[in-house]
Amino acid sequence: MTGGGSRRREVSSRRASGGSRSVTAGSRRARWALRTTTAPGRVEPCTASAGSARAPTVSERRRRVRWGVASLVGLLVGCAAQPTTRPPPRAVLWFGGDVHLGQRGASSLDGLALDGPLVINLEGPIGTAPGPSSAERLINPPDTASTLARARVLAAGVDNNHSLDDGPEGLERTREALFAQKVVPLGLSVLTVSGVPVTLLQVDLSKGAPKDLEARLTWAADAPGVAIVLFHVLAPPLYTPDPPLKSAVALAAEVGIDAVLVHGSHALGAVERKGKTLVAWGLGNVAFDCECTAEDEGLLVRLEVSGSRVEEATVVPIRAGLQGAAARRATPAEASLDLDLLESLGSKPLDRTATHARF
Repeated sequence: MTGGGSRRREVSSRRASGGSRSVTAGSRRARWALRTTTAPGRVEPCTASAGSARAPTVSERRRRVRWGVASLVGLLVGCAAQPTTRPPPRAVLWFGGDVHLGQRGASSLDGLALDGPLVINLEGPIGTAPGPSSAERLINPPDTASTLARARVLAAGVDNNHSLDDGPEGLERTREALFAQKVVPLGLSVLTVSGVPVTLLQVDLSKGAPKDLEARLTWAADAPGVAIVLFHVLAPPLYTPDPPLKSAVALAAEVGIDAVLVHGSHALGAVERKGKTLVAWGLGNVAFDCECTAEDEGLLVRLEVSGSRVEEATVVPIRAGLQGAAARRATPAEASLDLDLLESLGSKPLDRTATHARF
């Protein structure tokens, strides 16, 4: 009996030890199992005890799949909701030279086909009745402001040597007429163009540099956004700038102006970069109804601006609308000659195409 009892105890001991091995293996499997929590998308290691180790039922498996899908969807939605970095807004501005509509220029600006607003220099005040113009006295017709607005003119310079050709009341009349058509008379103006702040300053150098030139330029350079200066000169139609203009442009570059464009001589000039400052030394005519000028070579400058800098600059040769003719873009043959001229004047390097060039 003693021997039989020993065998039974040995068998029981083996069964007990075998059961322990089974429970230990089940615990190991349980520790590596994963379960989902009440927060979708969060997964934790299972801490189940040995007694809880069992195969999941069909309903439990389905529930786990549903939670897993919900967690994945939540993760994807969360990623899609992350804020994206948008590029800063950009604006396109076109700049042209001298405009005098006279008696025959009502349609002179209609054919330019620009992809942005235009800034020009308006030679002569807006009169109360149409009349002939001469080199000594330029008077624009009463509907000039609406003509400019139709041509997408954003701003027109009125600070030039012909601004008082009809007296102080003529200058005031011109400002009011332009404002009424939402054309900004320059001076000094801070505008917002397609979400981009732009400061436009026109300075008349026809009587020499004003005493407060540096203060004006500094104010414009310190204003928010892109600072663009238009210098008006009284000079013969020569391709090269005179020393006073060179000094004024150098000062503008020194204080941090982004772009300088020159008009008044009715002639082309070189285009270049002085550090960060873009310079167009002469834009020539855009449209001029007066026998006092015969220069039909002109330039339009397209600036693409963003934030506080000029991103891209393009020069486009045109043929000015003289004596009532329509201004137009130069043909490839005409543009090639004009771009050759610009390069001979020091406009290098130009990234040329058949009808325009980047600089």
